[in-house]
Amino acid sequence: MMLYVMNRRWCSMLVFVLLGLAVSCGVYSLWPTVYEAKSVFTKNAHPSKGDYDETCNEMEWYSDYGELFEQERSGWRSKEFFSRVIRQFRGEFPGSIVTDEALGEMLEDSTLERMGHSHRIVITIRSPNAEIAAALANAYAEAVKTLTDEMNKERCEKALVQIHQQVERARNLSNEIYQDLVRCEKEHRIAVEQTNLHVFVLRAAQVPTRPVAPNPLVIIPIGTVLSLGLGLLYCQIIHRRGSVSKGLDGSNEIK
Repeated sequence: MMLYVMNRRWCSMLVFVLLGLAVSCGVYSLWPTVYEAKSVFTKNAHPSKGDYDETCNEMEWYSDYGELFEQERSGWRSKEFFSRVIRQFRGEFPGSIVTDEALGEMLEDSTLERMGHSHRIVITIRSPNAEIAAALANAYAEAVKTLTDEMNKERCEKALVQIHQQVERARNLSNEIYQDLVRCEKEHRIAVEQTNLHVFVLRAAQVPTRPVAPNPLVIIPIGTVLSLGLGLLYCQIIHRRGSVSKGLDGSNEIK
């Protein structure tokens, strides 16, 4: 039945398909262009081979970073941190005319995800401007790095102040005890610095050359299929109406 209708109404079907293609092309041309840029960084005591080699078996160097990442992620997605990212962006591109509100919206729409079970973290920024997308993604990674360095410095200073106070109290006890505490202070300083987690940018975001939206490979086929379906529905309705009219005319002739 369907093939019969298509054979009888192929002109109408062709018109619907052409209209669908025209509408799809119109939607594609009017759809706002969006570019996507990604920056990859890691947070670790030191970058391992697995950080830089994305083909490395992640389970070989897996560590329980998931819970810590979720805690830090909430801070990295806060409005306060977004303000830090915008300041980082302004510092690197002082001549940019994009507004803080627009940058804030891009950051709100961005994604921050962990790659599998590794320490690699991907920040994805989407923007109508390819250069801004890459620059903002890199500024995000640098802001994470700067914040981490500041927290490491504060942590080290607090730990060393406590040790230094103990050393000063022992100064008057005996010279031998004092020398032992001084040595312990140096060892503790080294130990604290070694346990700090640092941020290393593994792959800076590059300026994208192709937009991720609109996608003609999705819009045009969908438009064509929908127009073909509407054409089939239209032809079926016309065919049924014609059959009903012929039936009524035939019944009148019998009477």
